[in-house]
Amino acid sequence: IDREELPEISSDSYYWTDLLGFEVRTEANECIGLLDSFFETGSNDVMVIVGENNSRKLVPFINIDVVKNVDIESKVIIVNWNEEE
Repeated sequence: IDREELPEISSDSYYWTDLLGFEVRTEANECIGLLDSFFETGSNDVMVIVGENNSRKLVPFINIDVVKNVDIESKVIIVNWNEEE
């Protein structure tokens, strides 16, 4: 399908393909890794982030609660995420 044929989406929604490869950072500006892929769980989408040594982290894509900002131009996603919790 051509991009022009996709339906319009709201400003807080994204097409997965547009976000792949984005750097994912915490609110403390710590790099978690690069967004590799997504999958659906039924309740929310989950980001698969590849970090150091090819480690994979799973972070829910939940606007406002977890995903704080998506900067399309800088290709950065800011999340409220702490693996320790």
